[in-house]
Amino acid sequence: MDVTKILFDAMAVLTKGYITDVATLLMGLLFIGFLLMAFDKLRDALDCSADAIRHRRIDKDAEEYLEMRNSTTKGTHAWNEANMTYRRLLKRSVELKMKNY
Repeated sequence: MDVTKILFDAMAVLTKGYITDVATLLMGLLFIGFLLMAFDKLRDALDCSADAIRHRRIDKDAEEYLEMRNSTTKGTHAWNEANMTYRRLLKRSVELKMKNY
């Protein structure tokens, strides 16, 4: 007996007759490849939308800390804390925005 015939007979038994020749095997692999590519695109789209939501939230928080910084006297502890937090949020916002490009 031929080795390839033995392998395809074993595959036919294991898959309950769905894979019986090379063409079916290749079509199945092609289908699985396209399915995996679609899942990857879907994951990228969900990541991008989650990053956009996170970016808007960080920008909103940064604006609040900027207002807090501008409303306090320069050099005070409250001003330094608001300034440090504003700069940290601004840096995180820029990093998040650059990640999507």
